[in-house]
Amino acid sequence: MKEFFHNRWDFLRKALVAGTCGGMLGTIIFTQTELTLNQSPSLGYKAFFCLKGLKPTREDFVSIHNHPNAYFEGIHFTKRLKGLPGDSIEIQTNKIFVAGNYVGELKSSTFNGKPLHSLQTKVIPDGYVFVSADHPSSFDSRYEEFGLVKQEHVFGRCVGLFKFKGEG
Repeated sequence: MKEFFHNRWDFLRKALVAGTCGGMLGTIIFTQTELTLNQSPSLGYKAFFCLKGLKPTREDFVSIHNHPNAYFEGIHFTKRLKGLPGDSIEIQTNKIFVAGNYVGELKSSTFNGKPLHSLQTKVIPDGYVFVSADHPSSFDSRYEEFGLVKQEHVFGRCVGLFKFKGEG
């Protein structure tokens, strides 16, 4: 009889440890990661896996939450990090450069006719980043209507998972 209770206690102890570990892992997965879906070809990927708090570097994909902008409310954006605090922003013949690197051409309106104005900031201030996408018609930091992104709105660094059909 003693062995019966010992085996049950051993099983219960192992189940409790496994359940606690599983709960902790689940909490980490659901609060520190996200899967984002991209419905436009702006970045070439259909889905991204993002890890909260993982410090991104230039050219990394990032997930952006609660970024105020002129045309979209409550949208999580996934963009490519192009500029860091202290980087210069220059406009030359309708082309924008960040830290001397070409980012893209400037458009005067969105695909549905809403006006776009080129970003007026000349140097990225502390606490902000410049984001863009690979598609030439992306709505991003090139424009005042989108603006620079506060670093506190960057959820984390992302990895592209599935490419759009026909993309390299």
